[in-house]
Amino acid sequence: MSASRKPRSEKGHKAFNPNESFCLSVSWILRNPQVAKEMLSEGLQVCAKATQRDTPCVPMYMFRKAYDQSPAEEYAQTIKTIGDHPHYAKIFKSNEMGIPVTFSKVKLSTAGIDAAPLEWPPSTPFDAEKKAQLGFAPVVMSFTEIYLDARSFFEHADSPDYLSAYGVVMQGHRSLTAKTKCLGTPTDYIFDTVLGPYLQAERVKDSTLKFEQSNAVGEQGSWAFIEFCVPHSSDASELIADAIKSLKTTCSLTFQDDSKLRVEVALRWPADLSALNTLGIAAGQMFLFVPTDSLGNVTRPESLPSCIQFYVCDGQALFHDQADGQMFSAGYAMHPLVLELQADETVTYKKNPTS
Repeated sequence: MSASRKPRSEKGHKAFNPNESFCLSVSWILRNPQVAKEMLSEGLQVCAKATQRDTPCVPMYMFRKAYDQSPAEEYAQTIKTIGDHPHYAKIFKSNEMGIPVTFSKVKLSTAGIDAAPLEWPPSTPFDAEKKAQLGFAPVVMSFTEIYLDARSFFEHADSPDYLSAYGVVMQGHRSLTAKTKCLGTPTDYIFDTVLGPYLQAERVKDSTLKFEQSNAVGEQGSWAFIEFCVPHSSDASELIADAIKSLKTTCSLTFQDDSKLRVEVALRWPADLSALNTLGIAAGQMFLFVPTDSLGNVTRPESLPSCIQFYVCDGQALFHDQADGQMFSAGYAMHPLVLELQADETVTYKKNPTS
């Protein structure tokens, strides 16, 4: 640390300003399942470890393969030629403007991207052979991050561990395209300086985000994370609100996504899930986090709708590779110190400048 750099502020705060709570919901299309798995195991698992250690006021930090893969299929259909590929489209245009190809090759290589296609005409059909050569088999990942106030947002990333792992997450060869939605009430400073310009986040007006700490009392270490979608209708929101209340969720969020309502909840386990059967759920998935010594004793809940996929996770681990490699996830459904958090509207935070 240089003499001019201010020391990092103390971490581990358990008080939060409830007027500043927000959620980032990210749908990220990655190049193929292998690079997605590497992103989680080598990057986001480390980010989750640092966040869980340093910032209890980030109660939910979940990264997983999405149950709805149709956006990846639709996206793949838009790439007709190599000139349409997001890794090369801007490069071809810059080369037309006189930027040397050698410079472009170095730029791609630095990002871990195969530069060979720069030798092809942009009109080259992006057929099955070319897709195989470039490892193009898009997969959708879903990320959910809940920050209870401005301080927790800034401090979760204020560690060398997090920053190093974030560099792994952002390696250019992994990503194709991403959409970030913001629910809740982030401060204007956070949205205007970070979420908007850097993450291109979209504010979601018709949404709900709730943190019900009183529902967190229960068997230590056992949590369920459930996400699903239902067709949007005039009474769907009310039915979902009733179901969430019945489930006694600790965290819940709902928002409209095209013609569907998407719902994500975290709740103590065991729980009665019968309320879900009244919603007309189209698809979804459930991750059940249990203590390591209980993994062999878990079966699929009888009350869980058949259209929801079910996975059991070691509650003491932050990366999971399951279903013969078809499902992988990282992070946690609920922070272990959730019952120790305290809402305090007087909490204020100003990010310290560094030099």
